[in-house]
Amino acid sequence: MKKPFMLSLLSVFVFSIILSGCGWIKTEKEFSNWLDGYTDKEGQAHEGFQSKVDKADQALSDRVSALDGKVDAQNEALSGDIQQAKEAAIAAAEQGDADTISAAQDFAKGLDTAVREELTATATGVYDRVAAVMADSDEEILGKVGNLNEKSQAQAEALDRLESAIADAKEDVTANQASIASKPQTVAVVNFGSGGASLNAEAKATLDAVVEAAQSAPADA
Repeated sequence: MKKPFMLSLLSVFVFSIILSGCGWIKTEKEFSNWLDGYTDKEGQAHEGFQSKVDKADQALSDRVSALDGKVDAQNEALSGDIQQAKEAAIAAAEQGDADTISAAQDFAKGLDTAVREELTATATGVYDRVAAVMADSDEEILGKVGNLNEKSQAQAEALDRLESAIADAKEDVTANQASIASKPQTVAVVNFGSGGASLNAEAKATLDAVVEAAQSAPADA
């Protein structure tokens, strides 16, 4: 604001020089008196203008402060409503029953229409997702339990068959042992001639008799 005032003084000074050269101002005293009067007048005008500017600035600052206060208050209120809506939706999802969702919907009725609709959709969607996940989990668990039961039953049947086979094998071994024990045992001694590698006639007859006795014995004896 000082710059226009200084320019005004400079223009007056230049104008006064021009006038003095033309004979309009005849003495230095007259010029000083005229300049002082003009300076006082311009100074008062400048002070009045500056006062108006200061008042306008103050009014503008007050208006901005008031608007800031309103915006802050609205932001706090909206943030509180959104936080309450989120907490209500989370509580509805965790508890997962229709009564809690209904309570959240009743709470949402006091809010803005768009916020209320968003809250209702969020709460219902979360509950549906939780229910779907629980249903899928139940089916998956039941399927796994059924598979385990089938595997356990198959293993039990295989174990029964194995035990039966072992029992049958034991019976066969016992029967074979009894059959072997009941077989007649014939001891034959044959002698080779000194320095000979073949049986003599007597030894061959003895071996033939033993073989014939073994072949003629009953199979189940």
